[in-house]
Amino acid sequence: MSQMSFSELRCKDVINVCDGTRLGTIAEIEFDSCNGQICSLILCSGSGFFSFKHEQRIVLPWTRIECIGDYAVLVKLSQNDLKMLEQCKRGRKE
Repeated sequence: MSQMSFSELRCKDVINVCDGTRLGTIAEIEFDSCNGQICSLILCSGSGFFSFKHEQRIVLPWTRIECIGDYAVLVKLSQNDLKMLEQCKRGRKE
């Protein structure tokens, strides 16, 4: 088992292998405090350079991760999965 620190994981690009879309970068993790397992990654996705005002947060379930590489995290999300994530983003804003 290979280990990686949060600082190494943080700021990696997250790419959807289904369509090549860049979803954002890793900002935070959510973990189960009882067993220590990671539940999800919190992604930051913004539009453009210095897009702090337009930054969006995406909660990505850990089960969707296919591979963690040196420079990127590859995930597998279908069109339905992406729609659900969009609905969750809207729901958290309202």
